[in-house]
Amino acid sequence: MTARIDFLDTQFDPLPFEAAVAWLAARDADSAYGYVVTPNVDHMVRLAEAPAEVTAAYRDAALCLCDSRVLARLARLAGVTLPVVPGSDLTAALFARVLRPGDRLCLIGGQAEDAARLRALHPALDIVHHQ
Repeated sequence: MTARIDFLDTQFDPLPFEAAVAWLAARDADSAYGYVVTPNVDHMVRLAEAPAEVTAAYRDAALCLCDSRVLARLARLAGVTLPVVPGSDLTAALFARVLRPGDRLCLIGGQAEDAARLRALHPALDIVHHQ
């Protein structure tokens, strides 16, 4: 893992897309619990006023990846290089290239119908849903 880069009081992991996918693929059932956050410009604006628990969630993420070309451009203007890793693309790669039959996925938020649709699309996965 590379050293995190500070930008706007948030610690980003400067991993390009394929390295982030490889990081996900390298994790197994014995890996410590971890989650990925993909802040965009809206997140960064909200984080400036967010309660400590929210900022801690970003700080404590196993990976914090830039999800915005605008944010990456602003960082570049400040002399910081942040590869762009869109969360939606990373999620698609997770389903297409990383998850294996029997893997458990926890969907946090969304509606019950979303979880049902996901289970129908990926019946080999153990998908649990917490609202």
